[in-house]
Amino acid sequence: MKSQLFRLDSISKKLILPTLFLVTLLIGALGSVLVVQQHRGLNSMMESKADSLVTMLATISVQYLINYDLSALEGFVKETAKDRDVAFAEYYDAEGKSYTGNVMTAPAETSHLLVQERDIVDGSGKKIGKVKVGYTTTALDNMLRSSIKTVAVSVLAVLGVLLQARRT
Repeated sequence: MKSQLFRLDSISKKLILPTLFLVTLLIGALGSVLVVQQHRGLNSMMESKADSLVTMLATISVQYLINYDLSALEGFVKETAKDRDVAFAEYYDAEGKSYTGNVMTAPAETSHLLVQERDIVDGSGKKIGKVKVGYTTTALDNMLRSSIKTVAVSVLAVLGVLLQARRT
């Protein structure tokens, strides 16, 4: 049966196989482009979210650092950690010593995280501290895997439909 399907003994068979191959290739390429664009867009949104949060934390914490109100900084860390995408948040002094290490600390290995940090400066421009926030990329990775699976299944489904149509 297989040998008859792929035997190019008629004009329709000579056209259908290259057409099937071309359609499958185009759908796969289109799906791949869409997956890459989706991943870039989601990654950009995550970076923007992280940048905005770190900038806000650096801005609102100036007076608390000047007054050494560490309980307020700890409160900011606790509130920040409520976001399920946040892996850690930590405030540091100008020399890099942690102010909020008793609440949450940065892990030793952060290569799997999206890490944003900002210097905290007083009104005269002097660095008085730093805030660092790490975001997990697990949700992005899961979406990427799901999108790739969807494209692969779609290409196989289209190929199956086209082959079925060919047999009838």
